[in-house]
Amino acid sequence: MNRALMNQSLVAAAAMLAAGTLQAVTVTTGGTPDNPNGQVSSVAGTTTIDFDSALPAGVSLTGQYSIVSGSSSGLYAAPPNSGSDANTSKYLTVPSGQSSGSVAIALGADYNYYGFYWGSIDSYNSVSFLNGGSEVFSFTGTQAAALVPTSPTGTQSLATYFNFFDLPLFDTVRMTSTQYAFETDNHAYGSVPLPATAALLGIGLIGIGLARRKRS
Repeated sequence: MNRALMNQSLVAAAAMLAAGTLQAVTVTTGGTPDNPNGQVSSVAGTTTIDFDSALPAGVSLTGQYSIVSGSSSGLYAAPPNSGSDANTSKYLTVPSGQSSGSVAIALGADYNYYGFYWGSIDSYNSVSFLNGGSEVFSFTGTQAAALVPTSPTGTQSLATYFNFFDLPLFDTVRMTSTQYAFETDNHAYGSVPLPATAALLGIGLIGIGLARRKRS
């Protein structure tokens, strides 16, 4: 298995175990190029929020956010494309109208997968997944940058598609930034099977458990 992909699984699993749960979330990078709209999820059976058209049924956004296109100096920058064309699509930026804030994306049902195209990753960006108002998993810009890998300093020429597999069931996604800005596009959500990377990681964790039992 690809070493970087295994590292991604281990980082996510460690985050979940530290939070006091045995469920391992698998975080991977990579999507399908969709010029001039950046990248979209490669995961089958998901629904995409592209911010260029009406929100899917049951989805609503609340908080300090704007749906914009292009770039505005000091406020937001359009995530770049995989190709050379400028990104002319609309995207989500947080916060809006103030230097710190968040958006809550209510999905109207429970899911276990989420993905989005993340531009100019900053250490002060974070995403949280909630169910019934309670946080079930969170992920920071610093963690995201480590998976690319890059520095979490808002490099505007870089964007990456992030996939969160096997999340604890969630119905709301909260994106927060304590400075300008957190720019994302092509959000995707759905209920998908556990990916092979997480299954292999689970086997590894079982093996560790058996080895400890044998020693005892």
